[in-house]
Amino acid sequence: KFQHGLLIGCLLAMAGNVFISISSSLQRYKEKTMENNERAASSPMKSQRFYWWLCFLFVILGESGIFFAYAFSAISLIAPLGSTTLVVNVVIGSSFLGERVKMRELFGEQYKVGAVPIIV
Repeated sequence: KFQHGLLIGCLLAMAGNVFISISSSLQRYKEKTMENNERAASSPMKSQRFYWWLCFLFVILGESGIFFAYAFSAISLIAPLGSTTLVVNVVIGSSFLGERVKMRELFGEQYKVGAVPIIV
């Protein structure tokens, strides 16, 4: 019999990990743009505070999703889904931030993607 609670818990955990990954990518993007602008006077503190609060909000949303996922699923199902953060970081970093991904990292991500369904 299919249990909807397990699916809800897994989806909440994955969504939470994606929010956390977006937060860290936004922080890296802001640091990268600040380095490019040499912290010029044209980038006011108001903009820095906005990104800080935005990243903080994404972390709160992500951790809340993971917290509520524990109400629906067992920790043995939620814990392996934490690798979602790493996979999304590689995708966002290579696609939007222009970071280079090594072949070794791609193999590692492939193993994570293949192992999580087996564990869950």
